Amino acid sequence: MQATANLDEAYASRTRLRRALLVCSQELSLQLGLPAPRFPSYVSLPAEAPTDIQKAAGVCNRIAAASHSLCQPSEPLDDRWRNGWRELRDNLEELSAAMKSVASK
Repeated sequence: MQATANLDEAYASRTRLRRALLVCSQELSLQLGLPAPRFPSYVSLPAEAPTDIQKAAGVCNRIAAASHSLCQPSEPLDDRWRNGWRELRDNLEELSAAMKSVASK
């Protein structure tokens, strides 16, 4: 998952974000032997889940919350969207690192 720094590209590709979150939540579920979700949703893990998986799930959930309005088809490319994307991009980079940690085990 690569978060683009180009805002126009990010705006055009924002629909892929929900699919990327779904893939991440599916991988986290599979790592724990849980049924993989079929639709993008918040990640819910058992309390005894390993710390690295909990961290990745937390970042997924932050991104899902922050991206809810950014990914709406009618959301205009304006200053509010640009500022929201910059914050979201930082979270995506954190998620990428967290997923690499989970996948390396």
